[in-house]
This record gives sequence, C-alpha cells and structure tokens, in this order.
Amino acid sequence: MSKNEQLKKGAELAKRQKGQLMHDGGYAMITHEIGRDLLPRLVEEHGGRDARDAIALYIYLHAHTSGESANDLYLWAFPTVERICTDTGIDKNRLKKVTRILIDNGLLRAIKLPWRGNVKNVYLPLYFPINPSDYARTEPADYGKT
Repeated sequence: MSKNEQLKKGAELAKRQKGQLMHDGGYAMITHEIGRDLLPRLVEEHGGRDARDAIALYIYLHAHTSGESANDLYLWAFPTVERICTDTGIDKNRLKKVTRILIDNGLLRAIKLPWRGNVKNVYLPLYFPINPSDYARTEPADYGKT
C-alpha cells in the first residue's frame, strides 16, 4: 500500500469513528483552541508538567460530566478528589494548583456543595476558554477567522 493510500485509509477510518461518536454520543467536543493556543501558552507560563496535567484534568472532567439533563448537576462533574488522583495520576498535593490553572484560564468552574452532611467539590468543564470574570461569553474566540 502506498503512503497516499495509507493516508486516505487512515482519514476514512477517523471519519467513520467521528461519525459513529457523533451519532452514538459519549463524547465531549474540545475546540482546537485548547491544543493550538492554550496548551503552548500554559507550557510557557506553568511548565510542561503542570500544563499537561491541567489539560489531562480538563479532558478527564469532561468525561465524567453528568449526562442527565433532568439532573441539577447536568454537565457538572463530581468525582472525588481521591478518584481524580487515582485515575489521572495527578498527586493530591498538586491537584489544587492544576485545577486553579483551568479556572484562571476560563476552562473550569468549581464549587463546593453540601453533600450528605459533608461538602463535595463539583466541576463544570467549559467547552472553550472564557474570561473567568465574564461568564457571559457564549462563543469561542475568533483567532483571525474570516
């Protein structure tokens, strides 16, 4: 098989997989802005380890959001700190810092809720970065698009 045929077959496979996910659900959309613009900036500002862990946490929280639209916590994620640390490999001592990076960059909201006599962290991973002081933004940034 030639390289061009390999490229074409690979693209066809990815297109089928994308179509299946779009049809079946079970996915979270992540804008190109995250990988193309935000990640390199986070690496520059916070170093590679913190930037990678922040993006890993962002993806992880998207994968754990509630899909029940009738639920008050619809689109919020609420795994325990222990579960987040176990599943992602992020050390508990670093989780607050990594979470703060996402909040400061407009990708995450986090609040504490009363929960069965205790307090539980719940997280709202957003779909594109917004200014944390302006939650009114409803569209992704326009980076020179016409």
